[in-house]
Amino acid sequence: MLVVAARIAFELCILPEAQLADQGSQGLVNLDFLLIATDSSGLVVAHSTKNYRATLTPDVARQVATDGLTYTSQFEVKTGGYAVRFVVRDNVTGRMGSVTAPLRVE
Repeated sequence: MLVVAARIAFELCILPEAQLADQGSQGLVNLDFLLIATDSSGLVVAHSTKNYRATLTPDVARQVATDGLTYTSQFEVKTGGYAVRFVVRDNVTGRMGSVTAPLRVE
């Protein structure tokens, strides 16, 4: 059996309804992004963390309020089936969101 690694690119879109730019924090955005991929036995096969911290200018804050914010990254896994969990934590407000998605790499 040939096992091949694949680089998986993804985007996490934080919708304008999250009100990142309207928190009364004077433009401060401080987000933690977490990714955990597990195989069918629950073994963690990939993980990554990233902190995004910025003070938005008024123009950028208006754009985020209108369009939201997109985080892009990638991770690598071998062929197989996985559950991929994405977690975002807003460190300014303490709000958190997550989603788990299946992934099959042929």
